[in-house]
Amino acid sequence: MRKLRENRHNRVYHLISRIAHRAFYLDADERDRFIDVMKRSAAFSGVRLLAWCVMTNHVHILVYVPEPEELSDDDMLARMRTLYRKSRFDELKRQWDLLAAHPGTPQFGRLSA
Repeated sequence: MRKLRENRHNRVYHLISRIAHRAFYLDADERDRFIDVMKRSAAFSGVRLLAWCVMTNHVHILVYVPEPEELSDDDMLARMRTLYRKSRFDELKRQWDLLAAHPGTPQFGRLSA
């Protein structure tokens, strides 16, 4: 296994991922779904997608990783809204509101998966 690299902020990274055994699995619909999830994940995490190429058996992605930023609750909820579908977001928002109403209470220590 390759040694992990140190990642830094304010840098551009070229990411590559291949499907196991170099199989050709991604049809056009699957590539479209991958791009949708990739865009939502980038919006949530705060990285900027600069370019990408999604092929049938691997992907290339160029991302810019900015400095971490402090997020307000509203900013965090807006990011969560981009990542999750409406029904899942609504459930997480309900749990968020419970946590906010009972800070430090052990039974509300984590959002459920």
